[in-house]
Amino acid sequence: MIQLVSSHSSNAESLILEHIQTYAPSLALASLSLLDSPKNPPSTLCNEHLQAWWTLSVTHPIPDSLYESVYWSLLHLIQNTPPALLLGDGFLRHKLEHYAQYLLHKTPLLLRAQSIRP
Repeated sequence: MIQLVSSHSSNAESLILEHIQTYAPSLALASLSLLDSPKNPPSTLCNEHLQAWWTLSVTHPIPDSLYESVYWSLLHLIQNTPPALLLGDGFLRHKLEHYAQYLLHKTPLLLRAQSIRP
């Protein structure tokens, strides 16, 4: 069932926050495992996250927080970059690892994470 959410209501904000808090840790762990095992990219996980997001029908494209912005940046990075490139490019590898560690609350954000919602 699709639920229409106005991005400016308090109910929408709580649904968005709940979605990000629910899905960010699993995305971060899957991203870190990608660094160890590039043969299993987390594309299915990304699709599940996006499918759950689209049921919210959020129309506002700007993330509400830095944490949400990092979540969307990481999702975009692992979904749109071939695993071989993520492993071969030191900067992309560092970015992936840093974003994942930030989403797991293990490090402060040192890199810029500018993103939009899908």
